[in-house]
Amino acid sequence: MLAVVRAEGTTLDPVIVTSYANIILPRFAQPRFIKAVDGLPKMPTAKIQKSALRTRGISSATWDRRANHST
Repeated sequence: MLAVVRAEGTTLDPVIVTSYANIILPRFAQPRFIKAVDGLPKMPTAKIQKSALRTRGISSATWDRRANHST
């Protein structure tokens, strides 16, 4: 899953993100799920808490590449 923090006042188009990922990432690294988040949970050392993102999991707001038949 790719968690994307949107800039204020912008929207997220998962199809565009997927198209860009197809260009720059090898197939095995391309995200199946894309989710817009308000911010990334961080530790006191400013590292991203990946475990906290995993705990949030996939919700109805998460875009699924397979379900949307995109590339």
